Amino acid sequence: MSRAAYDLELADIHAAWPSAADGTPNSWPSPESQDRLQDRSLHTLKFFTFHHSTPSSEVGRLLAASFYGCSAAPLRMLSSVGVRGASDIKEYDPVFTEFLRDVPMLPQPVIHECDRTIKTLQNQGMISPVTFSDVLHDLRRHQLNAEELVSCLRWWIGLEQDSLATNLTQLLDVIVFSNVDGSILPLSSVRYFVDSRTLGSHIPQDSPLPTSLLPQDIAKQFTPAELSSFDWQEFTVVQWLQYISQPDIMSADPSHDFSRSASWAARVLTMLSHIWSSSSSDARYSIKEIFRNKTYIPTSCGLCTPEGSYLPGTDSNLFRGLELPIFQLPGGLKTTGEMDTLLSFIGVRKHIDPQLILNR
Repeated sequence: MSRAAYDLELADIHAAWPSAADGTPNSWPSPESQDRLQDRSLHTLKFFTFHHSTPSSEVGRLLAASFYGCSAAPLRMLSSVGVRGASDIKEYDPVFTEFLRDVPMLPQPVIHECDRTIKTLQNQGMISPVTFSDVLHDLRRHQLNAEELVSCLRWWIGLEQDSLATNLTQLLDVIVFSNVDGSILPLSSVRYFVDSRTLGSHIPQDSPLPTSLLPQDIAKQFTPAELSSFDWQEFTVVQWLQYISQPDIMSADPSHDFSRSASWAARVLTMLSHIWSSSSSDARYSIKEIFRNKTYIPTSCGLCTPEGSYLPGTDSNLFRGLELPIFQLPGGLKTTGEMDTLLSFIGVRKHIDPQLILNR
């Protein structure tokens, strides 16, 4: 009789859950409706909680055993996603509530106020902790927004690092990030991240970037060591230049083609001048090689190659009549010492070849 009364009450709560959500598929009841149904469920569960009996404890034990064992169906309870069988409900864990949506978990009040019932069910193999398989199953069903993705990555970082590499591969295979601009990024395709403390603060926000790069809004919330734990590598300035100098990338958007857009060429050079002093010797020579024979130096005569351009200086002032292609930033912006050092290294001339004067 007690079990029948309990099951009838849970059936009413189960029916009320979708109606509280207006019956819309994949919708959730309002917080007020959830609280109301949760209070109702909690009252029912507390009413049918079996306590220690006196003078004989056998009475209470037999009543509890009869209540839980009189039906082949598992006891049903209200979870975070509606009424479910106790065997399908997981222990509450605030970490998982931040990025899992469809895993049934016990509401916190049930844990605090019905601990005797919960322990009984746990002893029967029900109300188990959230497992890695639960996480994978849930993440296959929906995409993550930025906040959820950060929470998910932090959860993984916080695990013991003796986890198998295959587990990480499985996790990245099921995570799909949905950006606010509508773009979709499977994390299995990510290979690189930008260190927000170095290159990340200098790359132009509208710059073309490879799809294998973790979005900067996500990357900046972690340290390079944390991101490296996902087998991702730090994105370098050389890799960025190699990417934006690819013919298909430049032809896709003329405004980001430094061989045609003086303003974009100036932005690229300005960015390089900001990090030049901290760049390694190998990186500097790689940058020089990337730009070899390319017309990307903005001058008074248009875009020119480094070897065909000149730095502003004494020689150019003395021979104004030669109409030399003198480096100049669009909009009359001033050059800096770091810019002069960069330009000299990549081949922009500081002095005029005497033969050029004789030929003119």
